[in-house]
Amino acid sequence: MGKRTEPITAPAAMRQAHAAAHVGVSASYFLQMVETGQMPAPRIMGSVKVWIRSELEEALLVAPTDSADGQNNPCDRLLAP
Repeated sequence: MGKRTEPITAPAAMRQAHAAAHVGVSASYFLQMVETGQMPAPRIMGSVKVWIRSELEEALLVAPTDSADGQNNPCDRLLAP
């Protein structure tokens, strides 16, 4: 019988460098985004700071869009309260 392999899954929590790469920015800019509230604060696991993948992705989804005409994305108007 062959060796059984486990499925590869994305980590639920990431350290700073991986969290920054996950959102597509440098580690230093990522920390600036955390300080300004654009990205979530880290969680503390023992003495290690980690960012939760789902929280990073949620922050990305609420980030402003950039449209060529300077107007909001049409979806923003549809989803506005």
